[in-house]
Amino acid sequence: MVFWEAAYAEKQGSRFVYQPGYQLRDHWLLDYVMCDYRTERWWGLLTAILTTAVRCAYLMANVKDYMTYCLELLGRASTLKEEQKSRIQKNLFKVLKNEVPDPEPECDPRGACAAAALWKDRVSLSGSNQFSMEVQDYVPFIQCKARFLAPSFHVDQPIRLQVFLRADCPHPISFNKLSVSLSNPGYNQWCVVESSGQDNMCLSPGKTSCFSFNFVAKTQDVGKKVEITGVELMLGSGRWLFLSWRGAGGDAASAQEALQASRSSRPRGYGSEAWQEGDWNSLTIQHSTM
Repeated sequence: MVFWEAAYAEKQGSRFVYQPGYQLRDHWLLDYVMCDYRTERWWGLLTAILTTAVRCAYLMANVKDYMTYCLELLGRASTLKEEQKSRIQKNLFKVLKNEVPDPEPECDPRGACAAAALWKDRVSLSGSNQFSMEVQDYVPFIQCKARFLAPSFHVDQPIRLQVFLRADCPHPISFNKLSVSLSNPGYNQWCVVESSGQDNMCLSPGKTSCFSFNFVAKTQDVGKKVEITGVELMLGSGRWLFLSWRGAGGDAASAQEALQASRSSRPRGYGSEAWQEGDWNSLTIQHSTM
C-alpha cells in the first residue's frame, strides 16, 4: 500500500511541477508519503519525493515548506550528489537573507517566471520573516544532542550540561543564537549563547561543535529531577528560522544510528566530558538528572 501511495503521490506532484492547478492537494500528498519513507528508512525514495516537493514549494513561493525541504535535502539521509546539495544550500542562504532563490531544475519556464514574481512579493512583505520548525520528525542537516554531565547534584553545586551540534551540509552555516530550555525556567537565562554584533557563530561541515553551560542548583531543586525540555537554534539574517528540538535533541534517523553505535562501541554518557571528533553516533543524549 505504501508503494502504491508513493507512486501516486510522486506522479501527482510531478504533474503539479508542470501544471500549477494541482497546487494544494498534491503538495499534501507529498508530505503524506514522506512520513512513511522516514519510518522505513527508504532514503533514496525520500530524496526523490523531497526533490519534487521542493520544486512545488518553489513554484508556490511557500517559504516555510521550501526551507523545510531544503533542510532535509541537505541532511545525511539525502542521496543527492554534493554539487546538488551545494546549489540547494546556496538557495537556502538566499531565502534566509530574504532574497529570491534561483529556480529549481526542471521547472517549466513560464511557471518559474510566475514563481519569481511571487517570491518578490514575499520578500517585500513586512512582519512575516520569522519561522519556527520542530525538526525532531525530520532528518535535518543540523544534528543536535544535549546531555547533563552528572546524574545528580548538591545544593550550591553547579549543574553542568553540554549541547553538541553537527552540520552535514557542504558549506559552513552560521547561526545567531543557541538556547536550552529546562524544566525550571529560572535556569534558562544561563543556557544561552548568541552572536555579538556582526560576528555570527559558525558550524563547519562534518565537524562537531560543543557548547557548555553551567548554573548553580536552587535549594528547592535538590533531590528533584532537572530536565532539558527543548533546544532552539536561530538561523538567518533578514529572514529568521528557529529550529527546535523537543527534549535533548535527536531526529528521525538518530535512534537507529545510536543503536548501531552502541553495538560497536561504548556510548559516552554521564561523567564523560571529553569526546572524540568523528565519534558522533556514540554520543548519548541525557535529557535529565537522576
